[in-house]
Amino acid sequence: MRYLTNPALHHHPHTPGHWQGNPFSDREFQYEREPFRPEWRKVLKMIFSSNPQRSEKKADEYTPVVVPATDYLQHREADWCVWLGHACFLLQLNGLRFLTDPQLTDMPFVPRRVFPPFSFEDIQGVDYLLLSHDHRDHVDEKCIRTICQNNNIRKVLCPLKLTDVIGDWVGDTPIEEAAWYQMYATEGTGVR
Repeated sequence: MRYLTNPALHHHPHTPGHWQGNPFSDREFQYEREPFRPEWRKVLKMIFSSNPQRSEKKADEYTPVVVPATDYLQHREADWCVWLGHACFLLQLNGLRFLTDPQLTDMPFVPRRVFPPFSFEDIQGVDYLLLSHDHRDHVDEKCIRTICQNNNIRKVLCPLKLTDVIGDWVGDTPIEEAAWYQMYATEGTGVR
């Protein structure tokens, strides 16, 4: 087992003392405690079993209120945060814009209940793109390609090994990968 980190980045001051890095073996990250590798039989049983919450989910008709985009998107003075659904947020801190996990379209078999007040094609002024992990509902190729083409992004901040997935999507935009407990290099921005 190897332990991976980005040697160029600092660790958070409260990193556990035993931490060596993200465990990596056999071309994939590993669970350090309680390794998990489900048997196909159990996975298929889970997929084809009835969902005990299905009727409750179908009965839930709650739809969040969508507030139209206002002129605050045109200014860099105030700090604000806009939730765009699931794990996608557009944040402005110290005059910098951060976009997290841009998945702003329907996914196969998982339609959005509500769309944001603007499309991903209209998002402007993004300074940093932050990706938490490489699941399909957090890393959408079409959104990432378009956002990188339409914005002068300083850097994509992502987990280790994600460059292998998104490298071709972001063009010349720099990518910085970090391990757990590492801090991205955003010196001079006032944001850590």
